[in-house]
Parts: sequence; C-alpha cells; structure tokens
Amino acid sequence: MHTVKFLGREKMYNPKLEVLRLFLAYVAACIDLRKAKLATMGGEGLEAALWQEFGIAPLSGWLIERHHKRSKKLIAHFDYQLCSSLAHFTRAARSVWGAEYGIDGFHLDLCGSYERNDMDFRPVISLIMNGKGRCLAVTVADQRRNPSHEHFSVVGPQAEKLFGISAVRFLQKLNADYEALPQHGIGRFADPQVGAKREFGFAYHLIRALEQESALPLIGMERYLYVSNSKSRPFRMRTYLFRFGRKRSHFDIEDAVQLWCGTPLQCITKEGVIPIVATTTEVSLVMEKSSYSNLQKLVEALGGVHKDEFYALLPDAEYGRRVRAVQYGADAAAAPAPAPEPVPSTKKPAAKNGESLQVLLDMLRAAAKGEKELAAAKADGVKALGIKGKSKMRKIGSMFARTHGKFTPNFLGRLRFHGMLNAVLLAELASIYMQLDGKEVSVEGLLKEANAS
Repeated sequence: MHTVKFLGREKMYNPKLEVLRLFLAYVAACIDLRKAKLATMGGEGLEAALWQEFGIAPLSGWLIERHHKRSKKLIAHFDYQLCSSLAHFTRAARSVWGAEYGIDGFHLDLCGSYERNDMDFRPVISLIMNGKGRCLAVTVADQRRNPSHEHFSVVGPQAEKLFGISAVRFLQKLNADYEALPQHGIGRFADPQVGAKREFGFAYHLIRALEQESALPLIGMERYLYVSNSKSRPFRMRTYLFRFGRKRSHFDIEDAVQLWCGTPLQCITKEGVIPIVATTTEVSLVMEKSSYSNLQKLVEALGGVHKDEFYALLPDAEYGRRVRAVQYGADAAAAPAPAPEPVPSTKKPAAKNGESLQVLLDMLRAAAKGEKELAAAKADGVKALGIKGKSKMRKIGSMFARTHGKFTPNFLGRLRFHGMLNAVLLAELASIYMQLDGKEVSVEGLLKEANAS
C-alpha cells in the first residue's frame, strides 16, 4: 500500500493525499510547478511534504498555521515560509514576493466551515487573481456544525436573491447529488438535505465574496467528497477546485452558478474516483398564477402607487416561497412559522437618535462586506451626524463599537425603543453578527435579548 513519509513518521495512505495530488495536477495544467507560487494551511505538513516531492522551492511556498506546536514542527521539518494568520497572509506574502506578484495555487484547507473564515479569506482573492495559475482549492468538513445549515431560513432567501432564477434548480441539483450517495459507504449516516444546504450555503458565501472582491470569471471547477482517516477515525470532507480566467472579463454570478450545477460530484475511495450519477427533476420557475392573486386583483383596481408598491414587493415574496418549497416540499405546514415581531415600546422615540441608529446600521452592513466599506461608511456617518473636531473618527468608531459584541443587547434595545426593530431586520442582523463575531447567532436569540434589554 502506498505510504508517504513526513514529520518523522510513516503515514498510511488516505484519500486526502489523492485530493492534494489532484490539486497539484490542477495547478500544473496552468503553470510549471517548479515555477509556481503556492500556499496552504499548514496542518500536519502532508501538503508541504508533497511540495518537496514535486520540487517546489522554499521561497515559493507558504504554510499558514496559528497553532504553536504545529508551527514548531513545520519549521523543524520544512524550509517554506510560515505565516501565523490567514487574515495577515496577503500582506506577508506581498512583503516577500512584491506587490506585483500573485499566487498560482491556494488551498484553503479548513477543519470546519468556510462561513467562519469568509472575511479573513477575502484579501487572498486579489492575490490569487494576480497569479499566473489562478487556482483555488477549498476543503471543508461535512460532519461539523454549519452556520448555513443552522440558519438556512436566513441564508436561503439571501442566496436566491443573489443567484436569481437559477437558485431553486441549483438547490434541487445538490439535493439530487447527495441523495445519490451510496448509503453503505461514503454516504452512510449522511442526510441528503443537510448536505445540500451546507453546499448551497458555502456556494452562496464564496460566490458573494468572489463577486464583491472583483474576482476574474470562474472557468473551471471540480467537486470531491471523501472520508479522511487522518485522526484515526473516519470523517467526511468536501474539497472544491476552482480555476479563474484571464483579465479580459469580469466575474459573473449566473455563469458561476451554472458551472457549479454542471460539475458532477465525485467520491474518492480506495477503488478510485467515482462520479455520482444523479437525476434531477426540472422545475419551472415561471409562475402561471401568482400566490397573491386576490391581493393582486385589489391593487390592480386601486392602481397608482399601491400597484407600484405591490409589484415591487412581489419578487421578494415569491423568492421566499420557492426557497421554502424546495426546503420543505409541497407541505406548507412543514415550514417554520415566521419569527415573531418584538414587543413594541410605548415610549415616544426621538428623531435624532433614530437617525444615528440608522447610520450605525449602515456601518454594520458595511462591516460585513469588508474594511474598505466600513471606512467609507464611517466617513459618511461623520457627515450625516455632523460630528466635528480632530477626534471625529475616534467618536464614530466608538459609536460603532457599541453595536456588536458584548454591547449587542443594548444596541438591540435601542432599536426596539425607537420602533426600528422588526423580523426582517432581526434576520439581517443575525447574518451580520454571525460574520463579525464568528459565533452562531439565531433570530430567536436576538429577539430575546431585545425584549429583555
């Protein structure tokens, strides 16, 4: 049986080794590996050992590892560059290679979910786009708690708004893929709907990040599922390989979704790479009759501004209904009840405070997008609130700091007091806090904090 020697001991063959070899072959199709610049999460050093095997020069490879003991082992056994933080990697790489250079192959090798690492990974996207290879691999766990699955009532409608009419067919395609897994082997104890929601949520967060960071068009992709035995027990993992085009066109969300839908799921087993053959039932997204036909007749009769407002709101309502139909089937009773509205306060709100809260909400939304957007929102907030003096940026920063973290209950209480808190905003805030704080946040939990404050 094939073995690979690294970190001073023998490791028996495991499917992850094959995934790593597949990714190196993926990069090699674009650039000579001896000239390629590569980076990965350090881990136990398996990928670094493969780099040595393929002749990757020490100055051409980066290992990202924050665990102190692992870092010491990596330094002792490999001569590659080492960075302790994914968030700081881009700056470190450019300080060594130069701002004009990029990376040819980056492996975001995670032991959990992508969602928790979204903001730290985003700066790396520009580094990948500047490379000659422009290849990305993302490995995520398939048997850990997943924010997209646990908050699918929020993530699902957000994803459909981003993906448009392709979203429902995309989710059904993923459902079919996971239902087709062999139940006696790699698909044992796997819930197809849970697997589909996890991948759908991952696709939403990654595609959104690529689009917001001005990535190049996605032109190639591979999807792998395997069971890792790296810690002496079976653990199902997913790895995705991506290749980006040249600098002549821009990233297109619809093209990315179509490419993802057309990429078969492949299982890596002892018998080799086995593609999953799934059958998907086509779903027509054209509504022959609106679900709100009675209301539609009424606004048609009223006309004017009432009619305009109805047709402006109708697409969002239909989006949510179709996502729930895929998630819960035809039985509408299976869908969870909408989140209750917070108990309104009887006190009269102050207009000035209401304006400042709106500015703070805008800053929260910007913070979820990135540091540049947050800086711009702070500057706009200074102007909107009329803050003056040398310490104006410090003041607005202090105000923003009191919108999240340990100040979240108080901020929610202020929103409730001024009549600004509703179920829609609670859902949006749950998604934002999940990104900012890196913790699982539920609408119900925020609602309790708001009503208790």
